[in-house]
Amino acid sequence: MVDSYLEEGASGNPVMTKFKSTWRTKDGTEPLKGFSFYLLGIISSMFRVPEGQIPIGLNASYFAEIVENMVANA
Repeated sequence: MVDSYLEEGASGNPVMTKFKSTWRTKDGTEPLKGFSFYLLGIISSMFRVPEGQIPIGLNASYFAEIVENMVANA
């Protein structure tokens, strides 16, 4: 889930975060270097509310690893 107000047609856009120097690799031994941004996932859909109600701003997304596996196995 991504908490943001997006325009129609946002599906397929990346969900990114800025790199922090304190992040570690999966094995926890060495800092990630060379990236200024990190791909978290891809927006897949927007949650809609009935007309006239306040939008909640929640969007579903696929984790980057899932997208990578889908592309690799296509």
